[in-house]
Amino acid sequence: MMPGQLSSRRRLAFAALAVACGCTRVDGGAVELSWKLRPESGPASDPKNPFLDCNIGEPNTSPVSEIQIEWSPCTGERCTARWDCTQNHGVTGFDLDEGDVLLTITPLCADGPASPMAYEPAAPIQRSVVTGNIVNLGAVELVLQVSSCDPTNHPCICEH
Repeated sequence: MMPGQLSSRRRLAFAALAVACGCTRVDGGAVELSWKLRPESGPASDPKNPFLDCNIGEPNTSPVSEIQIEWSPCTGERCTARWDCTQNHGVTGFDLDEGDVLLTITPLCADGPASPMAYEPAAPIQRSVVTGNIVNLGAVELVLQVSSCDPTNHPCICEH
C-alpha cells in the first residue's frame, strides 16, 4: 500500500461512518417546538386533562391533521415545516437563515389551514437564529374554538 492510501477495509469503515452519522448539510439554523391543543372555553372532555386530542371529537369537525411552523424572512426554498399533530413535537431542518426571524405556528385541517377565526393564533415569536444551532421554542399552546360554533362569526376548528 502506498503512503497516503487507505486500505479497502478503512475506506469501507469511513463510508459506513458517513452513512451511520446521517451527515446533513447545515446551511442555517433549526427550530424545535412542542405543542398542546386547548379548548377556548370550558374544560376538555376529560376533567383531569385540560388539553384536547388532535381528533377534536366535536360534531361537524374533522381532526387537526398537522401543525405548521412558518418563518420570515426566508430566502431559501423552504420556509415552512409540518408535522403530524399527534406527534406533539417537531424539529425543522437547518433551513432558517441566520439572523432575527418571526415564527408563526398554525394548526392545519385535512383540507388546509384552519380558519383564523377558529383558533387564537399565538403572536409571532421572534428569535435570533445562528447557523448550526437549534432554537428551542419549548411548548406552544394552541387555543381552539370547539364549542358555541357559528359558521359566520365563530367557526369551530376544522369545521366542515
